Amino acid sequence: MGLFATRSRTAPTATTIQPPLPERIERQLAPWFVAVGEGWVTGADNAAACEIAGRQLAESGTSLDEALEGLRAASRLVLGGDPPFADVQALCRAWSEATLSYLHQISCEDPMTGLATTTHLRTVLAEIYRGHGGISDAHALVISEIDARSGLGTTMDQALGLTRIGEAHRTVFPLCAVGRIGTHRVAGLIPRDDMLGRRVRLLKQLADDAGRIWIEGLPASERSAVLLIDELSRS
Repeated sequence: MGLFATRSRTAPTATTIQPPLPERIERQLAPWFVAVGEGWVTGADNAAACEIAGRQLAESGTSLDEALEGLRAASRLVLGGDPPFADVQALCRAWSEATLSYLHQISCEDPMTGLATTTHLRTVLAEIYRGHGGISDAHALVISEIDARSGLGTTMDQALGLTRIGEAHRTVFPLCAVGRIGTHRVAGLIPRDDMLGRRVRLLKQLADDAGRIWIEGLPASERSAVLLIDELSRS
């Protein structure tokens, strides 16, 4: 009986079970990092918790630098060191996807012309570069510019001119991204093939508001291509 009595006194009870995170640590964590901290303590796969945190941080308007700093601060508090690379990667991926989704929602279409915005065109260009490992030889930009002699002086007149040029682009290149860049240009991101030259000639016939139409080659790197779009938007 004495042996059994001893075991009964030392057996764990519900009151001795501790939560994954000590209360003093949980109080110091931002709400989106509590589940992340619990995963570190319990040894669970933390990718899902980090992805949720990344999305919540992006939706709250937190920059990526601030999000990463918050993750590092939480890791140092819970683990005593920097966060695992896989957790950093999961948070960055989710933050980027949430931010990109938001940008698509608010800036895919220019309200005055119905064309894709410059932001959206840059995004499509970047996605293709990442998907194909470089597209300088496989794609090109076809640029159409409003004729300076057309007398389209007001903002509304320019928008109407760009709309007509954009419709011509979409007729000739129906499956391609066509967007407004700057105040007086339309650009299409076009795959290079044997028909490109012939289609550009057809575009010149249809886009009678355009003063100049040309094929712009793409540089080898994604960053240089985005800078090219920005330069075409300003000049």
